[in-house]
Amino acid sequence: LARPNPAHEILAAWEERGLVDFTVTQNIDGLHRMAGTTRLSEFHGAMGELICVACASRFPASRELLAPIVPTCPACGGLLKPDFVFFGEGIPHEARASAFAAAARARLCLIVGSTGQVYPAASVPLAVKEAGGILIEIDPGQTEFSALAEVRLRMGASEALREIDAILQR
Repeated sequence: LARPNPAHEILAAWEERGLVDFTVTQNIDGLHRMAGTTRLSEFHGAMGELICVACASRFPASRELLAPIVPTCPACGGLLKPDFVFFGEGIPHEARASAFAAAARARLCLIVGSTGQVYPAASVPLAVKEAGGILIEIDPGQTEFSALAEVRLRMGASEALREIDAILQR
């Protein structure tokens, strides 16, 4: 079972301290939520829940619900699917709206480990930049954001966020 790494935990701690207003993630692993992040857009959904394609009821993923070859909704009998975005599906309205609302008010955006090649998620930092915010890119390599970022830290997420956190603790 995957567990949050130090980067997830630091971001959650920064949220608790008021240093991070909102987190947008493309990952479906639920690790930000497990680490304690609460103001969050899981842009592509999360694999810990199932959603009924007929009535939109949501249920925690469980062995019981996933046991049948074709899982069905306890509420209406409709088909259950993992609550994440499959290719060809649109981004859920709430995830998209909350991400772009946060981008519109952000003064600074940390881009951690994103190539900037998956749209529309890659548009979120671009919206921050367009609104006059600063971009800080944390990634060991070049990305689509590299030329736009005011600060580029060529490090892994946990290493970079630990160093920034140490500076903030001074």
